[in-house]
Amino acid sequence: MFSVFIDHPKRFEKQMRVLPEFMQRKVAAVIEQLAQFPKVQQIKKLSNGGYRIRVGDYRVLFDVDEGKGLILVYGVGHRRDIYR
Repeated sequence: MFSVFIDHPKRFEKQMRVLPEFMQRKVAAVIEQLAQFPKVQQIKKLSNGGYRIRVGDYRVLFDVDEGKGLILVYGVGHRRDIYR
């Protein structure tokens, strides 16, 4: 079981506010499921060493420290914008 932390809470709140309300709920549910890493479906490893999980047209970017049992969420946004 992993602990999930938000890297920059104020920036993350701002990113979440621009999402449609139904998507905010879906993203929040997926982030809660990340504590079950690596059993969560649709997780992809990125070339920069981080991970992403798909939530419709949106992506949640995160990193994992398996030694400490931590998942650090550092971004959420539309797929066309989040990787910039």
